[in-house]
Amino acid sequence: MIQLSRFAAAAKSLSLGEPISYDNKWLGEGRHAVTIEDSNADAAEATGKLGLVLKGEDGKTHSDNIYIMDFDGKGFSWEMRAILGAALPSADAQAWFLELIARADSVRRVLECFRGMRLLVELKDGPGFKLERDPATSEYVARVGGVELARGSEHKEVVVAAKASGHPRSFRKIKKFEVIDDDSKESNLAAFSAVVESIQKTTGAGGDPEDVQFDGVEESATGT
Repeated sequence: MIQLSRFAAAAKSLSLGEPISYDNKWLGEGRHAVTIEDSNADAAEATGKLGLVLKGEDGKTHSDNIYIMDFDGKGFSWEMRAILGAALPSADAQAWFLELIARADSVRRVLECFRGMRLLVELKDGPGFKLERDPATSEYVARVGGVELARGSEHKEVVVAAKASGHPRSFRKIKKFEVIDDDSKESNLAAFSAVVESIQKTTGAGGDPEDVQFDGVEESATGT
């Protein structure tokens, strides 16, 4: 049971401040400069996907999962090639990535190397209905093309009702990765060189530990 009396004294010094906002906390459609807050390979073996959490300069975020391999399993997916081309725009860096991802003792660390890197990302909504919060009532509202399909206080019930109208749910997905600027490019490559050196020291990959430097933007080793 909550002991409400505990809050009596504290309540005297509290302020409601700004009204509670139901503004979307997610990154919207369009292009955004982001930091990769997380690059998570936990589900990679089971699903073949790399989990990403992107954070924009305004604090809003976008979570996504990208396929690592293509449909045939013979090469990288377009998403993986895109993030490689934007995060590691150096033929030498990409060559190291390809070498280390093929090793069982370093594959996870390489997949998670994108954490902390800065990129330009383009997000686009897929077809279907969007789920929003009504700022006046805090109800969930499903709309497609400006037409309201369903509304209510329960998230799941609104989604089910909207799908019953014959529309799929729209999901915002990553459509493109790009280099932000030279400073971000250099910091991303420096971060990756530190990952490579760390892997060298702990696994012996590529011979004895050495300083790994990736200078300039070179022709992409992945064809992106």
